Amino acid sequence: MNKFLFCILSIFCLSLFSSCENGKAIRDKNIVVVSLPPYADFVHQIAGKHVTVITAAPPGTNPHLFEPSPRQMAKMQHAKLWIGVGEEAFEQHTLKALLAYNPQLNWINLSPKLPHLESQCCEKSHSHSSKDPHIWMSPKLAKLQVQLITEKLLETFPEYKKDFLANSKILQTKLQTLITHITKKLAPYKHTGIIVSHPAIGYFCKDYHLVQISVESEGKAPQIKRLMDILEKAKELHVKCALTMPEFNNQGVTLISEKLQIKPQLFDPLAQDYFHNMNYLTDIIVESNQGSTHE
Repeated sequence: MNKFLFCILSIFCLSLFSSCENGKAIRDKNIVVVSLPPYADFVHQIAGKHVTVITAAPPGTNPHLFEPSPRQMAKMQHAKLWIGVGEEAFEQHTLKALLAYNPQLNWINLSPKLPHLESQCCEKSHSHSSKDPHIWMSPKLAKLQVQLITEKLLETFPEYKKDFLANSKILQTKLQTLITHITKKLAPYKHTGIIVSHPAIGYFCKDYHLVQISVESEGKAPQIKRLMDILEKAKELHVKCALTMPEFNNQGVTLISEKLQIKPQLFDPLAQDYFHNMNYLTDIIVESNQGSTHE
């Protein structure tokens, strides 16, 4: 059975066990489903108490390999809006299943509306797109994404227009303050190399003129030759920052860090608290590189 049919059957089978009263209570919640945790933060800040946000791929999962369970699908079946990146295989199957259950579902995939970097990652179950899907990792692109999300929320829930517009304006101001803050803090470290277990921070590096060096190759642990090449490149760039990431193979980063005599730091690109996470990443880079500049 293919994933799409599995998702469809999951929804319909579990629907049989929910009472009419409970179904109505769920439908009345104005459910918005986001594919990834950082987008839950954006929706919360824009829509506040007016919607209930469900994250399709919860924190602690690898979205490149994730498949929603029947119970998770059942929770999403009464959604009124879907907000996704559009580049992950699980998103495509989940959205198709939700639309089959509810053709009136409003939805937006943000990725096609944004400029992209080329992907350095390709899991077996990942979509075959050559685009880097980690678009939320650019605070600059986040401003455009917030605009698109706001427009879709207004289209879906026009009765809350005043609140949505006011909250979105506040969020845009916060994002611009974040961008200014990060730009100032990272200015002395332009062209600094950062070793990562998974190539998730490419957009962040582009925004702030940093160099992402991914140990992962096509979703697999690297071969010895690749590790040696990365080590040589890291030495040339005087790399002092290395990031391990939850749900990914971190063995290569650990080995290279030992050779460089640096301590790898744990960073989760899918953490839900967007502003804390971007500031945390910035602080890791600054603290790792204090005493050296790359102007």
